[in-house]
Amino acid sequence: NFHFMKPLYQSEIVKQYIEFREVSFTEISRGFSAQHRKFPSLDHLHTHGQLVGRGESASDIDKVFSSFARFFPENYETIQWADIVWAEWWVHPTVWASRFLPDNTKLITRCHAYEAFTYWPHFIDFERIDKNIFVGEHIKEIALESFENFRDFDDTNNHLIRNYIDFSNFETSKTFNARFHIGMVQWGDSNKNPLLALQVLEKLVSIDSRFKMKFAGLPFNKPTNEIEEAYQKLFEGKAAQLSSNIEFSGFVDDMNVWYKDVGFVINCSNRESQSVSVCEGAATGAIPVIKEWSMLDKFEAASKIYPGYVYSDVDSMVQSILRDNENFDRVRSNIIHKFREDFGLEKTAKQTLNLILETMNR
Repeated sequence: NFHFMKPLYQSEIVKQYIEFREVSFTEISRGFSAQHRKFPSLDHLHTHGQLVGRGESASDIDKVFSSFARFFPENYETIQWADIVWAEWWVHPTVWASRFLPDNTKLITRCHAYEAFTYWPHFIDFERIDKNIFVGEHIKEIALESFENFRDFDDTNNHLIRNYIDFSNFETSKTFNARFHIGMVQWGDSNKNPLLALQVLEKLVSIDSRFKMKFAGLPFNKPTNEIEEAYQKLFEGKAAQLSSNIEFSGFVDDMNVWYKDVGFVINCSNRESQSVSVCEGAATGAIPVIKEWSMLDKFEAASKIYPGYVYSDVDSMVQSILRDNENFDRVRSNIIHKFREDFGLEKTAKQTLNLILETMNR
């Protein structure tokens, strides 16, 4: 998807130099089949090895482009027109681009996070990539450990460009009681570890009953295994004990309204690439409280991205909230300023533009 890309190429900083056109990978995948009007699904392509270039059904470049041009001429023309192709996510689009792009077309790819925990990078031809972007240094370290074919990629062509936040979309005013309210966004997933957030709340409430936890986002999905089921039951039991200090908001249409009554944004995830919700909360002046991401402890991932806002355990998280509650206005003013400098759209757009121009001029 283009969620992380559109605001960059639509920004005035980039638009004055670069023309972007989008190509749907769904249509590219259907173009693999030159002989069947009923196009195969993506799963069919994967199973038969056409996309990854394995087995008897592996597609060669001539076959791919003849069918692509026949069935989707506009997208075919766009690929031929492009000086550079940007393949977003290290999954199907990057596998395809690294194997089937015309030789004279340069290739930029971007790995966000979850891809580094999948099998797709095993099938990427890294020799074909001109520039690659990671949104976190720890994701590169994971990729180096996980994918032998990536280890020979020239590290001078790897770049760290963090995901941006458009601060113009966020309001910074807070209610009087916001200093006692802790927000957690997109909580309904054991990877987000909302049970730990309730442990923080439990200790805070034992000190001051004004503290509350506000959850925004959809609840847990139906558990798919016993471990997930046990986790959800533990969460529900603890939530029932603390029910008078918890508010479930469900899906929130206007996060500005929701954040107006939230003074702290908590993140307890096992792993993240960056955690956009932390940045969005900080954009409103909500103070980040982050537990070091347990699956990434060895990389100190959260501490490298958010130095000064990451804690090792529940007690240190509780103490940070109590401390910053006493100096709430001063602390949140500093946070708004710092996060605008570190994660603003303008900074990311400039970094992106420079990388594109550098690639063009190679």
